[in-house]
Amino acid sequence: MLTRTARALAALDALCALSERSLTLGWCAPQFVVEPCIDITQGRHPVVQARLAELSSGNFIANDTRLGPKQRLQIITGPTWAVNPPICAR
Repeated sequence: MLTRTARALAALDALCALSERSLTLGWCAPQFVVEPCIDITQGRHPVVQARLAELSSGNFIANDTRLGPKQRLQIITGPTWAVNPPICAR
């Protein structure tokens, strides 16, 4: 019983945190549609965006992503952050 209660409280805590962040940062909820697709307009990485603002090292550039039956793959290039993640960069 204690384990079930702890899991329920953990899930509630995570959902409350996401709710607060979505209201504060102006996030929107996904919309589910019949056809398989991913359509993101002005997508942002919240941690990277916040870190750039914190460091005053430039604006985050939002990106669109559209995947569907005619475009099922995107090749994304750029610096790798696996070695030096932006949240740790100084």
